[in-house]
Amino acid sequence: MGYIPAVFGSAIKAIMDRKGLNNMDLERATGISNSMISRYVSDRVSIPANRLVQIAQALHVSVDEITGHHEPTDLLKVIEQIKSLDEKQFEAILKKRGFGDDAIALCRILRDRHLEPWQIESIEAILDKGRKKE
Repeated sequence: MGYIPAVFGSAIKAIMDRKGLNNMDLERATGISNSMISRYVSDRVSIPANRLVQIAQALHVSVDEITGHHEPTDLLKVIEQIKSLDEKQFEAILKKRGFGDDAIALCRILRDRHLEPWQIESIEAILDKGRKKE
């Protein structure tokens, strides 16, 4: 079994704090003992890879987000770019990137909301199905 170096505890703790969760919440969601979670988040012990996956799933984030390897998705980049655009510019950028009318309507809704990377990835998968074929 692979072990993840004891350096990602602070990232896990930051995500827990952002979501308003504590060690007991994570224990209930994962079955990992509170004392072990405490060791993980304080970087006192290495995290087995399978436990990191469990923790990521319980926190509704990707392992990449915990490890810092998360690259913004194409949709996330588009949403960030379009937040300050007027409607015509907004629609032109999305059409240039191959998004159809349904996807553009969804992006209008999304541009004013804060979404977690895992939510963006799920939405992007749905939008890819509606993206125009080149």
